[in-house]
Amino acid sequence: MAAVQASGSISQAGRELGLSYRHAWGLLQQAEALLGQPLLVRGRGRGSALTELGDKLKARGWMLATAESCTGGWVGQLVTALPGSSSWYERGFITYANDAKIEMLGVPAATLASHGAVSEETASAMASGALANSHAQATLAISGIAGPGGGTPQKPVGLVCYGWALADGTLISSTCRLGGNRDEIRSRAVAASLRGLIDLLG
Repeated sequence: MAAVQASGSISQAGRELGLSYRHAWGLLQQAEALLGQPLLVRGRGRGSALTELGDKLKARGWMLATAESCTGGWVGQLVTALPGSSSWYERGFITYANDAKIEMLGVPAATLASHGAVSEETASAMASGALANSHAQATLAISGIAGPGGGTPQKPVGLVCYGWALADGTLISSTCRLGGNRDEIRSRAVAASLRGLIDLLG
């Protein structure tokens, strides 16, 4: 795993260790099964999504800040596990409670009261707040219901809202319903947030 993180590519790490691509993937999957959580966010044939995101940010000379609720800093943990990420990752906000969203990110209390913590309005405000309270030029925000409790008919377990903000004024949001247990929902939310920002950066 250290070799994968260092290179940002499973195929390259395999070559360095004298392993085939298939063997390297197999070892990674075994480690993930043992730990019960993903160790690498997959990209689209170009190494890991983290490496892809880092390359896009570095090409612009931009830094990333993250604002996480239900994922509790998981995005930041994955990013900082990648050597060299200090060149494109600036800071992370873990705002689990509503008060933290208000105090650290400036999310309006009225937004939380009207739309709830798990809403595109709140996720957008989190992303905007992360941009305003950091030196980053790109941000992502995640707020969701990971379960097993806490869901309602209107907002069921697995509902996750995302926000992405860029220094050029771009602000978009999205909502999806994810399946699985608590950890699976959270890990899928992390992957979706990264992929959304990669797609936004083009």
